[in-house]
Amino acid sequence: MDMRREILNASIEAFSEKGYVATTIREIGKRVGLNSATLYYYFSSKEAILQSIVLQTLNDLVEIVEQIDVRTDLPTQAKLAELIGAYIKFLGNRRKDMVITQAELCRLSEEQHRQAVALYDRFEGILKRVISQGIQEGTFRPVEVAPTVKALIWSCLSIIYWYNDDGSLTFSEIVAYFTELWVSGLLHGNLPPLLVKSAQAD
Repeated sequence: MDMRREILNASIEAFSEKGYVATTIREIGKRVGLNSATLYYYFSSKEAILQSIVLQTLNDLVEIVEQIDVRTDLPTQAKLAELIGAYIKFLGNRRKDMVITQAELCRLSEEQHRQAVALYDRFEGILKRVISQGIQEGTFRPVEVAPTVKALIWSCLSIIYWYNDDGSLTFSEIVAYFTELWVSGLLHGNLPPLLVKSAQAD
């Protein structure tokens, strides 16, 4: 493992334990056996470390879902299930990274914040496109796609805050449960359309 990666890993642990504000460069350096001056050779500031954590985390998530999105062998229903499952597994594997990303996104510089938002938008865009395709095919019931995708993303994201290894469900069961919950909820069947605009008009 290269030193930059070691510093990022140590920072994730420190930020998770003490919070970003309370963590110092000196403390991060101690965790990887570097003094502050040497650590600055790898990162110019604590803010630069945070930026790397946030952008790398989001970029890794986007790469995973894009690999699924380009697959042509998956019907729409299966592709959505793969996307949701991959997203939740990513949240489990990168739980601390995602908690930091959510909590400290506002601390990024304007340019870095724009980059982070662009990555979020790419992720949302893939889910919107797949769900829209399923609606057009008649696989999914008609829904307002944008709020549906936001609800999907945030309901899954909430898992990083409440999931407990000592709970009644294993993480694998949580993945299966949420995937089934969302895919089944969107399947057309004999259910009436869910249209926000229609509901607002009544």
